[in-house]
Amino acid sequence: MVHVHGVAVVGLADGWTTPWFVPLLLVAGVATTLGYGLGVQAVPRIGSRVASFVGLSEVLFALGFAWVLLAEVPAPVQFLGGALILVGVVLVRMDAEGAGITRAPRSRRDASEPPAPTLPAVPAP
Repeated sequence: MVHVHGVAVVGLADGWTTPWFVPLLLVAGVATTLGYGLGVQAVPRIGSRVASFVGLSEVLFALGFAWVLLAEVPAPVQFLGGALILVGVVLVRMDAEGAGITRAPRSRRDASEPPAPTLPAVPAP
């Protein structure tokens, strides 16, 4: 990090620089928001129980990236933990399919069924 006119800047390729907060805003504003939004949209499609176990796979990806990018070789107990997470995801998914839990697309809703009641967004005065 270099200071230019009293502002810390981050050096980029070919001599380009940017203030330190620009990469921070990009990571927070794009990557985090996109990941959160996709996760929220995935829950109705795969179910909350399966989604909670799939969310645990974040740890597996962090472990894999640390191994590949930082050459941090996982300990045997970490491999065991990762395997248990994967087995849990598979078992939960199999249980959901075996119980006949399916998610019908919203577009196939029966036209004769009345819409669900909703609360007003702003209470009447």
